[in-house]
Formats: sequence, C-alpha cells, structure tokens
Amino acid sequence: MARSNACTGIKGVKSWKLVTVERRLGERRAREFAPTLVALQRVANEAETDQKPTDVKDRIAVTRKPMGLFDKGYQDISRLPWVVQHGAIKLGAGIPARFIPKGG
Repeated sequence: MARSNACTGIKGVKSWKLVTVERRLGERRAREFAPTLVALQRVANEAETDQKPTDVKDRIAVTRKPMGLFDKGYQDISRLPWVVQHGAIKLGAGIPARFIPKGG
C-alpha cells in the first residue's frame, strides 16, 4: 500500500472517530534525530580516515556538537517526571531573554 493511500485511510478512520491520535514522548527523536547523530558520527569518522580538509572537519564538528548537547539534554530531561519536565521547559523559556539586550 502506498504511503499516501495509508495516510488518506488513516485520516478517514480518524474523521469517523474510530481512532484517536496519541503522541509518544521520544518517538520523533528515535525516528529522526538519533539516526542523524549516528550519520554525523560516521561522516566525522570517514572525514578523519579520508584526510578531508580541516574546514570540512570543522563544519562537521560545528554541526555535531550542539546536536549532541541537545540529545544529551533531552535524554536527561526525559528521565524526569512530566510535571518536572514541564516546569523546566517553562523556566528555560525565560533564559534567552536574560541574554538578549532589550530592544535587540
């Protein structure tokens, strides 16, 4: 079955109220983010063995480092109870304002 047909079928079943959508924490990370980190690590390893130019290696590292930090932060926060996660997100939303000059 083609993906478009499956999506159309799922929308129909949802519109008949036979099923409901349920989001699961971490599902998207497992499907999209984690494989990207693995691919970036593989590319970084290949860049070392292929003797790629330094600027290429630097660009790979600049991409990998923040993604790795986000992933570690997500893993740390996901172990906390939902109420604590929610509070941390609310607290974190105010942090950038402390570093952005007023009017900027």
